[in-house]
Amino acid sequence: MVQQEFENIAADLRQRIIAVARAYRLDADSAEDVAQDAMLKLWTIREKLDGTKAATALAVTIGRHLSVDMLRKTKTVDLDEAKPTDSRFRQPDAMLENAENEHWLDIQLDRLPTKEHAVLHLRQVEHKSTVEIAAIVGINPASVPTLLARARRRLLEEMKRRG
Repeated sequence: MVQQEFENIAADLRQRIIAVARAYRLDADSAEDVAQDAMLKLWTIREKLDGTKAATALAVTIGRHLSVDMLRKTKTVDLDEAKPTDSRFRQPDAMLENAENEHWLDIQLDRLPTKEHAVLHLRQVEHKSTVEIAAIVGINPASVPTLLARARRRLLEEMKRRG
């Protein structure tokens, strides 16, 4: 098949490939990806194709294979293992325990020395670098890891005491 013949049937082939992908319940974007990949494969072997009928059959087959490959790549979650993360689906006791834990943590953070609390907050919450933390807090950059380790160690010890 020459280039002109391929270009004449390309639009029809693309639509057939998209239909195949959609039949496998792929979304529109994934179906377009499958069609693009299939058309690329067909383009590379266009000289070996013997007419429209062969090209159509091959296009459908390639589309089917690429659709199955795409479906295999998607992660599936067993419904028994899936747990709702939305707070509307949480049990009241879990919500109460979570609130108590957050309150306890806030108290422990407030008990930390000011510089340790600031360094921990800047690193964990604001994701600042060591140099940035040192400039904000007004300390030597070499002191940042030490203060961070102390703050974390104090929190860990309190957690161990709590149980």
